[in-house]
Amino acid sequence: MKLALDLFEGTNLQGLAGSGEFENPADPATLLEKVLSGTIGIITIVAFVWFVFLVITGGVGIMFSNGDKNAVATGSKKIFNGLIGIVIILLTLVIIRVLSMLLGLDSVPFLNPAEFIKNFSLK
Repeated sequence: MKLALDLFEGTNLQGLAGSGEFENPADPATLLEKVLSGTIGIITIVAFVWFVFLVITGGVGIMFSNGDKNAVATGSKKIFNGLIGIVIILLTLVIIRVLSMLLGLDSVPFLNPAEFIKNFSLK
């Protein structure tokens, strides 16, 4: 509850950002930017892990199908869906990178998941 009040009032926000504090804690645009960037970064990472999991489980399903055509079809469908999901994620990141370069934006925080994970902390 205290964290919600601090966020609402814009006070005592140290430790919510990777750098330790916001540039201007009272600026709602900065808070919104950090929340959206963090959310998109987390969703991208989770989606990538999920699609890799689909590919792996599809392969395991095919290996243990014992010649069952339905199990092979299910495993193949999982692999196909996982690969399509990975391609969509990668294409989306490329499109966002190109658009940000065309618009003259220097950096889009959620396009660097490694940096996001390194700086993410809730103290």
